[in-house]
Amino acid sequence: LRIINRDQLASMGRTAWTATGYTPGRLAREIARRKADWDSIVVPETRAIDLVRGEFDYSDEVLVLGPNDDLATSRAVDVFLAASPPN
Repeated sequence: LRIINRDQLASMGRTAWTATGYTPGRLAREIARRKADWDSIVVPETRAIDLVRGEFDYSDEVLVLGPNDDLATSRAVDVFLAASPPN
């Protein structure tokens, strides 16, 4: 589960890494690594869905549970745990 807050929406993923000089190969590896680590992404508002999908080439579940505060984070974890199969 990856929770993205409003502050992170301004500079993240492909755009941020390209600006810091990542090569195309390094960029592809970083995006692949992160996608493999995440089952779902939580964003604070609907407009962030397309942004997150584009920045991380992400096609899996994106949950909108904003505004991003302690309550939203707590709700996101509850939703994720309820949807996760037991070990």
